Amino acid sequence: MKMHLKRLAGAAAVLLASLGLSGCSGDVFATPSAISVLDEDQTTADELPTDASGFELDAATSHFLWSGDDVSAYAARSDNGYYCVVVYSDTRPDGVAGCGPTLPITLSIGGSTEYKLIADDGDPTEGANGAADWTKLADNLFST
Repeated sequence: MKMHLKRLAGAAAVLLASLGLSGCSGDVFATPSAISVLDEDQTTADELPTDASGFELDAATSHFLWSGDDVSAYAARSDNGYYCVVVYSDTRPDGVAGCGPTLPITLSIGGSTEYKLIADDGDPTEGANGAADWTKLADNLFST
């Protein structure tokens, strides 16, 4: 899958964590999802605030996870079924997304803030930057 982050070039670096070969061989469309909220019906509050077509996301799968200050975060599936974390802020109104076939997924924004999307039974210390001090923002979402 190609992510289209042209409009955010230089502003965000996407780090995909735990993408071992064995993880890539599994069925990314399997249900139930490793993130149970993705199995729930989408509500109006779960809809992404802007068009996410540039990220190749399945907009019908997005689910609101958390908001604070000028930031909001969502979990979603990509067009090919990968897990995605999508973050919007006042300074990034078009959003930033990171997707991968396995969890956890770590999204680094501007080199200063990281968001980690984990499975329901996941551990935020696994994967990229596992030693970082992670703060729980919501079920499945942590930040440094």
